[in-house]
Amino acid sequence: MEINSIRLLTDKFDEMLDFYLNKVGLTKHLLVPNIYAEFELSNSLLAIYQRKLMDKILQIKDRQLAEFQEKTIIVIRVSDIDKTYIDLKNKGIFFLNKPTIQEEWYLKTAHFRDPDGNIIELNTPYRSGLEL
Repeated sequence: MEINSIRLLTDKFDEMLDFYLNKVGLTKHLLVPNIYAEFELSNSLLAIYQRKLMDKILQIKDRQLAEFQEKTIIVIRVSDIDKTYIDLKNKGIFFLNKPTIQEEWYLKTAHFRDPDGNIIELNTPYRSGLEL
Protein backbone atom coordinates (compact mmCIF):
# COMPACT_ATOMS: atom_id res chain seq x y z
CA MET A 1 0.00 0.00 0.00
CA GLU A 2 1.07 3.53 -0.63
CA ILE A 3 -0.45 6.92 -0.02
CA ASN A 4 -1.76 8.15 -3.35
CA SER A 5 -3.29 11.44 -2.26
CA ILE A 6 -5.01 13.43 0.40
CA ARG A 7 -8.37 14.59 -0.94
CA LEU A 8 -9.99 17.71 0.45
CA LEU A 9 -13.77 17.80 0.02
CA THR A 10 -15.17 21.24 -0.66
CA ASP A 11 -18.25 23.26 -1.43
CA LYS A 12 -15.98 26.10 -2.66
CA PHE A 13 -14.19 24.44 -5.57
CA ASP A 14 -13.17 27.56 -7.51
CA GLU A 15 -11.92 29.32 -4.38
CA MET A 16 -9.92 26.25 -3.32
CA LEU A 17 -8.48 25.85 -6.83
CA ASP A 18 -7.35 29.47 -6.88
CA PHE A 19 -5.90 29.18 -3.37
CA TYR A 20 -3.73 26.10 -3.99
CA LEU A 21 -2.80 26.99 -7.57
CA ASN A 22 -2.21 30.73 -7.38
CA LYS A 23 -1.60 31.56 -3.74
CA VAL A 24 0.17 28.46 -2.42
CA GLY A 25 1.80 27.95 -5.82
CA LEU A 26 1.36 24.20 -6.22
CA THR A 27 1.80 22.68 -9.67
CA LYS A 28 -1.40 21.40 -11.28
CA HIS A 29 -1.29 17.68 -12.09
CA LEU A 30 -4.90 17.23 -13.28
CA LEU A 31 -7.97 19.44 -13.59
CA VAL A 32 -11.59 18.55 -14.26
CA PRO A 33 -13.21 22.00 -14.10
CA ASN A 34 -15.65 22.55 -11.21
CA ILE A 35 -15.28 18.92 -10.09
CA TYR A 36 -11.75 17.71 -9.31
CA ALA A 37 -8.15 18.89 -9.25
CA GLU A 38 -4.83 17.35 -8.27
CA PHE A 39 -1.66 19.17 -7.31
CA GLU A 40 1.82 17.66 -7.27
CA LEU A 41 3.60 17.06 -3.99
CA SER A 42 6.98 15.34 -3.70
CA ASN A 43 5.72 11.75 -3.38
CA SER A 44 1.94 12.03 -3.59
CA LEU A 45 -0.88 14.36 -4.58
CA LEU A 46 -3.11 16.89 -2.89
CA ALA A 47 -6.59 16.76 -4.44
CA ILE A 48 -9.76 18.83 -4.14
CA TYR A 49 -13.16 17.39 -5.01
CA GLN A 50 -16.76 18.58 -4.92
CA ARG A 51 -18.24 17.39 -1.60
CA LYS A 52 -21.70 16.76 -3.11
CA LEU A 53 -20.21 14.30 -5.62
CA MET A 54 -18.42 12.38 -2.85
CA ASP A 55 -21.68 12.33 -0.89
CA LYS A 56 -23.22 10.49 -3.83
CA ILE A 57 -20.46 7.87 -3.88
CA LEU A 58 -20.70 7.40 -0.10
CA GLN A 59 -24.51 7.34 -0.37
CA ILE A 60 -24.98 10.25 2.02
CA LYS A 61 -28.53 11.35 1.27
CA ASP A 62 -28.91 14.34 3.59
CA ARG A 63 -25.77 16.31 4.41
CA GLN A 64 -27.38 18.01 7.42
CA LEU A 65 -28.35 14.68 8.96
CA ALA A 66 -24.97 13.07 8.29
CA GLU A 67 -23.18 12.06 11.47
CA PHE A 68 -19.85 13.36 10.16
CA GLN A 69 -18.92 16.42 8.14
CA GLU A 70 -16.33 14.92 5.82
CA LYS A 71 -13.59 17.30 4.83
CA THR A 72 -10.66 15.00 4.15
CA ILE A 73 -10.18 11.56 2.65
CA ILE A 74 -6.92 9.64 2.82
CA VAL A 75 -6.49 7.77 -0.47
CA ILE A 76 -4.42 4.59 -0.46
CA ARG A 77 -3.46 2.82 -3.69
CA VAL A 78 -3.46 -0.99 -3.45
CA SER A 79 -2.44 -3.55 -6.04
CA ASP A 80 -5.58 -5.71 -5.69
CA ILE A 81 -8.58 -3.96 -4.19
CA ASP A 82 -10.79 -7.05 -4.11
CA LYS A 83 -8.22 -9.06 -2.13
CA THR A 84 -7.44 -6.12 0.17
CA TYR A 85 -11.18 -5.57 0.77
CA ILE A 86 -11.66 -9.22 1.78
CA ASP A 87 -8.52 -9.27 3.96
CA LEU A 88 -9.53 -6.10 5.85
CA LYS A 89 -13.16 -7.15 6.15
CA ASN A 90 -12.01 -10.44 7.68
CA LYS A 91 -10.05 -8.37 10.23
CA GLY A 92 -13.27 -6.66 11.31
CA ILE A 93 -13.18 -3.46 9.27
CA PHE A 94 -16.68 -2.27 8.32
CA PHE A 95 -16.78 -0.86 4.81
CA LEU A 96 -19.11 1.91 3.68
CA ASN A 97 -19.30 0.30 0.24
CA LYS A 98 -18.01 -2.72 -1.66
CA PRO A 99 -15.30 -2.32 -4.29
CA THR A 100 -17.02 -0.34 -7.03
CA ILE A 101 -15.84 0.74 -10.45
CA GLN A 102 -15.82 4.54 -10.75
CA GLU A 103 -15.84 4.82 -14.55
CA GLU A 104 -15.15 8.56 -14.61
CA TRP A 105 -12.12 8.14 -12.32
CA TYR A 106 -10.69 5.03 -14.03
CA LEU A 107 -10.52 3.51 -10.54
CA LYS A 108 -12.10 0.74 -8.54
CA THR A 109 -12.70 2.06 -5.01
CA ALA A 110 -13.92 1.03 -1.55
CA HIS A 111 -14.29 3.20 1.56
CA PHE A 112 -14.17 2.71 5.33
CA ARG A 113 -13.72 4.86 8.41
CA ASP A 114 -10.86 4.70 10.90
CA PRO A 115 -11.65 4.69 14.66
CA ASP A 116 -11.68 8.51 14.66
CA GLY A 117 -14.23 8.68 11.82
CA ASN A 118 -11.85 9.68 9.01
CA ILE A 119 -12.70 8.23 5.61
CA ILE A 120 -10.09 6.00 4.01
CA GLU A 121 -10.38 5.23 0.31
CA LEU A 122 -8.67 2.18 -1.15
CA ASN A 123 -8.29 2.23 -4.91
CA THR A 124 -6.83 0.33 -7.83
CA PRO A 125 -6.48 1.76 -11.35
CA TYR A 126 -9.20 0.44 -13.66
CA ARG A 127 -9.97 1.39 -17.23
CA SER A 128 -12.53 0.34 -19.83
CA GLY A 129 -13.31 -2.91 -18.05
CA LEU A 130 -9.65 -3.94 -17.97
CA GLU A 131 -7.65 -3.76 -14.79
CA LEU A 132 -4.35 -1.92 -15.21
